[in-house]
Amino acid sequence: MVVPAHNAQATLGAQLEALATQVVRRPFEVIVVDNQSTDATAQVAHGFADRFAHLRVVTASAGAGVAYARNFGTALASGDRVVYCQADDIVRPGWLQAMSVALDSADLVGGVLDVRQINSAYVQSLSWHPTMTELPTTMRYLAYATGASLGVRLSVWRELNGFDETFIGGHEEVDFAWRAQLAGHTIGSAPEAVIDYRLRGSVKGVMKQRYGYGRSYAQLYSRFTDQPIRRLSLKHEVKVIGTFLISGPRECLAGRGNQWLAGLAWTAGRWRGNFAYGVRCPL
Repeated sequence: MVVPAHNAQATLGAQLEALATQVVRRPFEVIVVDNQSTDATAQVAHGFADRFAHLRVVTASAGAGVAYARNFGTALASGDRVVYCQADDIVRPGWLQAMSVALDSADLVGGVLDVRQINSAYVQSLSWHPTMTELPTTMRYLAYATGASLGVRLSVWRELNGFDETFIGGHEEVDFAWRAQLAGHTIGSAPEAVIDYRLRGSVKGVMKQRYGYGRSYAQLYSRFTDQPIRRLSLKHEVKVIGTFLISGPRECLAGRGNQWLAGLAWTAGRWRGNFAYGVRCPL
């Protein structure tokens, strides 16, 4: 198991506590990857040394980003399969066993995210978010497993040369899952593997995240322009975006201003990505 961690002092303890209570039929190791933290992330992780049969805390400082941290930790893994979770979420009982069982019949698997338990009503109101009970899709194309609850056979990770570390801000797990499927590997879901997923807690934090998502969304499309991914006509796209932009005052009056700002940040990131990668990605 690989847990990327960057300045996760405040949340890592809860995640490691939840992982320490997992009941699994096969032995497992936990690799916490401290990626350029400037707080006490490593110390928090070391404090759980007596709670696991195999816990490693490693420092990854030559690069930045979750894709780099996942690759760094995976390269050190000793088993034949790897599962990933995040340092600011909390796995529920049975998560690891469910992911392990799912990997018996698929090369790549994804679990379920639930935002209701560890996020206040206000935080949940900051942006639209799906209730993720099955594998998500994007661009109306292939399914993927979100990086917050992802498992893969180590042989597949090696064949694909890991996650693409040029993805900063999101969609590195989508790129990974799409490449895996296009190479002939199977993807499956683990519906009993549930994680309490932590949302960004401020409007600024949400907008920064959604801007990164929009930019990396365009990057993703630039890698798969040879695939049958449908786009709206330019005329229709302009109409949709124009309708969204002028809806701002109405959405604010209706109490949905935060969600509109999140959408605006995603739109701005998407435009930035389109220019950066020379594409016009789908809405």
